[in-house]
Amino acid sequence: MQECNAVIFDLGGVLLDINYQATEKALRGLLGPQSDRYYLQTKQSPLFDDLETGRIQPDQFYQGISDLAGTLLQAPAIMEAWNAMLGRMPRARMDFVQKVAARRRVFLLSNTNAIHKAAFDAIIAEDLPGQTFDTYFEAAYYSHLIGLRKPHPEVYRFVTDRHGLDPARTLFIDDNKENVEGARQAGLLAFHLKGDLLQAPLDFLTR
Repeated sequence: MQECNAVIFDLGGVLLDINYQATEKALRGLLGPQSDRYYLQTKQSPLFDDLETGRIQPDQFYQGISDLAGTLLQAPAIMEAWNAMLGRMPRARMDFVQKVAARRRVFLLSNTNAIHKAAFDAIIAEDLPGQTFDTYFEAAYYSHLIGLRKPHPEVYRFVTDRHGLDPARTLFIDDNKENVEGARQAGLLAFHLKGDLLQAPLDFLTR
């Protein structure tokens, strides 16, 4: 990994604090006990996949959640539950990204959706005032805008091909094991982050 000349960061759970259990609990309040059949951190129904690849828009997602509940739910209640997982963006992590960017090419690749992006854009604007988030990276890619999502190998190839990156010298960092395995299948180096980014053995990236 120390020979990498490019780094692709995940967003949620790596740079942005995420609490998946908060959304699981909130959705359980809307959908009842059966909600675990539709959404958990480790699995989700096609409705969520469709939102994250831009195949459906937020209003269609809200209708889909109401359909799963078997009753009419108000969009603000669904949005609040869906966004419950989103936490803060510690500046120290972005300072680390900047240090890496001084030595290597840096990119962002996130599984997200239009609802979350609007919410975390507001969070980031508060936590990183005066700084446009995407400018920390050579390029930032969001699944709902490119129609591809992790862990499918083609999404990693999309980034490496578009920027002429050598997968064997490109390091991908994610907190999701399946996403890390998908990156390895695409030929990338990959690091499974199991704690805070700043506590991980990644100091070599800044040297």
